[in-house]
Amino acid sequence: MNKLVYYLLFFLLITSCADFIEYPLEKETVELKAPADDLSTRDSVITFWWNTHQDAKYYRIQIVSPSFENSAQLIVDSLVDKNQFQIQLNQGVYQWQARPENDGSVGLFQERRTLRIIK
Repeated sequence: MNKLVYYLLFFLLITSCADFIEYPLEKETVELKAPADDLSTRDSVITFWWNTHQDAKYYRIQIVSPSFENSAQLIVDSLVDKNQFQIQLNQGVYQWQARPENDGSVGLFQERRTLRIIK
């Protein structure tokens, strides 16, 4: 009977810990969906959207102006819990990127996209 109790406790311990395991994301990325690369638009309210990742708890989105290589202004560097982010932007050129994150690790920024807000 004692062995049965120990096996039962061990089984419960193993299965209950699955919710607390954070899977590594160091080599993981998300695919950017919208806006399309090199989009020019008159709309100033932009919704950024990317694919979800099964092991991500959050996503980091970064938006700069005019580009990451020649950044004059960091517009956004935020951790969000959804795969969308909406912001109103002024006229100008912007670049953006997103990556998956969880409490134990962060993924990679794989792709950057350029966006132009025109009047």
